[in-house]
Amino acid sequence: LKNEFELDVKVYGIHPEAGELEGIELHRRLDDLRYE
Repeated sequence: LKNEFELDVKVYGIHPEAGELEGIELHRRLDDLRYE
């Protein structure tokens, strides 16, 4: 999943902080951005 997250970070400009965003929380944020 690390590579998938890195790809999303490059595309969406997201920089999740360690311990703040994990797995599903990150994906929820990405989904919100996709539908804006």
